Amino acid sequence: MKVCVAFFGITRSLSHTKDSILENVLSPLSAFFDLEIVAHFYENAFDETAEGGLLENEILPFDDIKIQAAEEPEKLDEFQKIKEFGDYWNNDFKSTRNLFLQLGSLQAVHSFPQVRDSDICLFLRPDLLMHTSFSKSIVSIRNLRDDRILLPFWQNWKGGLNDRFAFCRGERAKKAYACRGRHALEFCQRTGGALQSEQLLRYSVMRYGVKTQDLSATASRVRADGRIVKEDFARRSFRTWRQRRRLTKDWDFSDLDDQ
Repeated sequence: MKVCVAFFGITRSLSHTKDSILENVLSPLSAFFDLEIVAHFYENAFDETAEGGLLENEILPFDDIKIQAAEEPEKLDEFQKIKEFGDYWNNDFKSTRNLFLQLGSLQAVHSFPQVRDSDICLFLRPDLLMHTSFSKSIVSIRNLRDDRILLPFWQNWKGGLNDRFAFCRGERAKKAYACRGRHALEFCQRTGGALQSEQLLRYSVMRYGVKTQDLSATASRVRADGRIVKEDFARRSFRTWRQRRRLTKDWDFSDLDDQ
């Protein structure tokens, strides 16, 4: 079985997370699957040597990698329209801007042939300190059915879905996860609310008609200065169900034919 690990977004320095990714992600997956590793990153997200190259501790065994200059969302009409729906994090659109860039990177890595040709693709943020080895989830990964997505069980924020990482099987599932940025403005227009990452993922999963399953793996975000963000790994099924119902009860996709 071919599995692709696709990294995307803002690295915030892989030197803080590289060892946990090698130990808990790449090593166990390579023991059970035919593994390929690709990445799309923004060039200003890396530490650099005096010669302008990447530091050795930023490098993972990539089979293919694309590094490009970050766009300026403020110059894009779509981003300005998204801003009209409000600033969810109330920090002068800094987090909204970062999410917009991350979604662009995610869509870019989806276009890699290794992603398209894989049986299963793991989309993974590089700023995660992985606490759990995927060796404990091999059966769940191997048995994942077409048009299904394996997602971390925690941080389903206000009815949304955890967007830290995901195993996707089938092109429809890969598109629902990786191409959700295409529908960011549509999400705001249909919900009448500000862009929010976990809720956008819930919207996209429902829009594409794919199913999700829980994955028992945990990870913590790491800031550029090495600070580890405290995460809530508690399971709150009933509260999550009520929040999801409140969020999605008015969503209607019957008029959409471009899924």
